[in-house]
Amino acid sequence: MTQIVSIHIALNSVNYFELTAEQKATLYRLAEDLQTRAGALARGILVLVDRAEFPLPEIIIDEDENGNKSNAAETEPVFTFNASPNPANDYFVVEYDLATKEMANAEIRMFNKNGEQVYKQLLTKRAFQLLIQTESFEPGVYLCRLYNNSKQLESKTIVIKPNLMTDSEIINEAETMLGNETLFMVYPNPTSDFVTINTNQTENCVLELYNASGVRVYQSNVISTTTKINTTDYKTGVYYLRLVKEGAVLETTKLIIE
Repeated sequence: MTQIVSIHIALNSVNYFELTAEQKATLYRLAEDLQTRAGALARGILVLVDRAEFPLPEIIIDEDENGNKSNAAETEPVFTFNASPNPANDYFVVEYDLATKEMANAEIRMFNKNGEQVYKQLLTKRAFQLLIQTESFEPGVYLCRLYNNSKQLESKTIVIKPNLMTDSEIINEAETMLGNETLFMVYPNPTSDFVTINTNQTENCVLELYNASGVRVYQSNVISTTTKINTTDYKTGVYYLRLVKEGAVLETTKLIIE
């Protein structure tokens, strides 16, 4: 959190494309941290405004006392696709790992409440954090979708400029956009005190929250379209919120608790 504050101090509320050399130097220093959201945000800004390129983190293969390599190198990459913060005001970051090199035509597309495509970006890296500025976006609910060869692979619902909308407007727009699709909207994300879940799936459904170690720390039956979870008693870190219906996982969202 301290590093994210450092980023805002470095920017001093200026336009991303009007950064001074000193401000860019600060961002480059923060971008060296490959373990935090602050580092990911700094890298995203620099890619956007300075056409910077950053290598993927190096995988270090350990050897035992006999010189045998560990199994860490054999671990298969895990497919991930997340967007945060959500809701978003000035920007949000799409963090993805395609987990395969067979997606030569992967791209992100965004659609507004009228189904109009308002953003499109070809993905040239297997894994990256892509920063998307929202200055030109109208307040509303958007669908951020991942495609490969024009086939939809994943979709996230994101609320942009929520301060200019009411809760009922947000829910109504999301339900209208998704139609018969599953609505699973989790906000705010990141959070520090509570998180709200909106879903149109309530019959025989359960919400489950897991920590980064895979331990379930919360479970509750879904009895209404809006559920709030108090997160003040949970340790800071990465969690995974799942919507489960009759034993089948319908949706999973990465939740960051600060």
